[in-house]
Amino acid sequence: MSNRKFQELNLSDDFLFPAALEDPITCRLVLECIIEEKIGELEVKVEYTKKYNSEFKYIRLDVYAKDSVTKLSYNLEMQNKDEYNLPLRSRYYQAQIDIGNLRPGEDYRNLKPVYVIFICNFDPFDQELYRYTFSMQCEERCFMLNDGAKRIFLSTKGKNESEVPEILLDFLGYLNDSTDEYVEYNSSEKIKEIHGRIKEMKKSRDVEARYMHYLYVDKLIEAKEKEAEEAKKKADEAEKKADEAKKDAEVAIKIVRDIVYEVIEKFDMLSEDINERIKNEKDINVLKLISDLAIKSNSVEQFENQIANL
Repeated sequence: MSNRKFQELNLSDDFLFPAALEDPITCRLVLECIIEEKIGELEVKVEYTKKYNSEFKYIRLDVYAKDSVTKLSYNLEMQNKDEYNLPLRSRYYQAQIDIGNLRPGEDYRNLKPVYVIFICNFDPFDQELYRYTFSMQCEERCFMLNDGAKRIFLSTKGKNESEVPEILLDFLGYLNDSTDEYVEYNSSEKIKEIHGRIKEMKKSRDVEARYMHYLYVDKLIEAKEKEAEEAKKKADEAEKKADEAKKDAEVAIKIVRDIVYEVIEKFDMLSEDINERIKNEKDINVLKLISDLAIKSNSVEQFENQIANL
């Protein structure tokens, strides 16, 4: 959780990223830095929940944008922590987005292109690239499927500067250093425009109030998670103690049962029922009583009669 003041937030912050890209112009500028294409007018939804069916897992998108003319869809996700699930997560996100982009009865040819973009503060594939772009192709002949779907993973930890455009390097640098100093000495005009719009947004008291509420809710969630973790820890410790007590009880029962067998050696033969009774008895107090009866009994008949009455 960020403890920075609102004015100090970088674009990579979990709160600021969707808040800034809620502005369609800022969102368009960011997308143009990433995919190097001119983007049209956008309709933008942030922290947008898509749920195909109540029986299936829903998705919550950081930023979902759609070109108002071409209907091309863009999903942008800021990832500050590696949860090692991005390939499968991106597949699921794409599927959920596609379902919402085609109405019942529409021809599949009406399905518009979609970009699923994850911006990572780590290297998701450990190949030291700033950008990883995936599209489906034929493995046997290496031609593209051209299904209109593209998944892009950006990494702020790349090292292949010569292979990516300067605008993308500027943008990835700006994510974690969204300051006047960085923009003045390192950035293109497009990054300066993004920075200018974000600075204007940071003047909004309403957005700052949303950030304070976000911190408050985050603290509540963190406290609840800590409580749950402590409760689980106590439950695990109680379960461990119960297991240890159970093992101790089993050892004690075995010891007392062995004593019973030593005592009843004085009898020539016990019935099968009595043997099974002693063998299967789980109550240590009953076994102790059986041992006392065996010591006091003068005959096997007397012993068996007394056990039968227990």
